[in-house]
Amino acid sequence: MREIAIVSKNRILARLAELEAISAGAEASVFESIPKNIAEYDILILDLDTVSLSADLGKCELIAVSSEGENTRHTNTLGYPFLLGELRARILKDTGRASADKSVRSSSTIYADRERRTIDISGANISLSDYEFRVLERLCEAPGAAVSRAELSALFDSDTDGNMADVYICRLRKKFSEVCDGRVILTVRGKGYRTHYKMI
Repeated sequence: MREIAIVSKNRILARLAELEAISAGAEASVFESIPKNIAEYDILILDLDTVSLSADLGKCELIAVSSEGENTRHTNTLGYPFLLGELRARILKDTGRASADKSVRSSSTIYADRERRTIDISGANISLSDYEFRVLERLCEAPGAAVSRAELSALFDSDTDGNMADVYICRLRKKFSEVCDGRVILTVRGKGYRTHYKMI
């Protein structure tokens, strides 16, 4: 497993980069300044807006992030703000795994802001209704396992049958179809629905 050092004083940026690194199958450590042992890491994700590059990286690969985009002296620079998928692609490229294999797809992650009821999937931000969020959250609790319509219907405040679950599954699928190539929610005949995604 490759090790990634994330150096930024921007806590939100650092956390997003950390989650993407973990999602790409790497170990990630976050710092506010470049650590003395940086040459021992495989990749450095450096926020040039808050920290300057002042160390010898040795064999450590650099992924720079800057609001100036590619207008810096570093060749591998990602413009900020960016889509999370762009950062993941850079990490996978530098770890020699540019093509998404089955192990990457099976550990697909949805990043959720539970207060705002928004999610980030494949680098796209989607707003959900309260019930849409509840249904998706329940499906993501056990990736790969089927959840029955009756169990999903229990998430709603009123007495309803399985049709309400079908309605919200349909709405979620429509929203996902606008941003994802693959299907996020699958039908399991006679059992209900499942997803291979996990939510964090």
